[in-house]
Amino acid sequence: MKSLGFILLFACAFFAVFFQSAFNGFRYSIGAQIDLLPPLMVFAGIRMRMIPMALLAIWCGFLLDGVSQNPLGSSMIPLFLVGWAVNFSRAWLVQDLFYSQFLMGFVASTLVPFFTLLTIIAVSSLKGLPNSPDLHWGLLARWMIVAVTGGILTPIFFKVFDKTMQALLYQAMPDSRFRVNREIVRRR
Repeated sequence: MKSLGFILLFACAFFAVFFQSAFNGFRYSIGAQIDLLPPLMVFAGIRMRMIPMALLAIWCGFLLDGVSQNPLGSSMIPLFLVGWAVNFSRAWLVQDLFYSQFLMGFVASTLVPFFTLLTIIAVSSLKGLPNSPDLHWGLLARWMIVAVTGGILTPIFFKVFDKTMQALLYQAMPDSRFRVNREIVRRR
């Protein structure tokens, strides 16, 4: 992925965080705020190298923690861990099928809120902050809504970003110097 792709993903991360924080329609209608960053990290883990993916996780974490009441950096580590796990195992993953993209997005959207919650609880207990998260059974339903929407959004992100990259970036021409089907006819 070229530098234009990096810039496009960083801009999409900015707009995803803006959309999550500015528009509350999903929060009021379905009872949970959808999270757009885990599907974005799954895409980045599959299509990017490790360093740009880590920079994207840091960027997303700072953006999300800057507009929420989370301690700074609490969502950066879970986003990076999801991106790292996908990047590390992308050779074994079936990348272009709908159900595998759905499952990767579902698992990522399940793990990121869980690890973010663990990080917030750990940081608030270490600092002695009185505003630790309120845990109740209603969180499970919201958690599953976030996980299912993340699973649904991941194949959509793959389709949109792949079409965008195909339209904006040039495709490398194959080297036609040596043909595979070339036959040399030898006569005596």
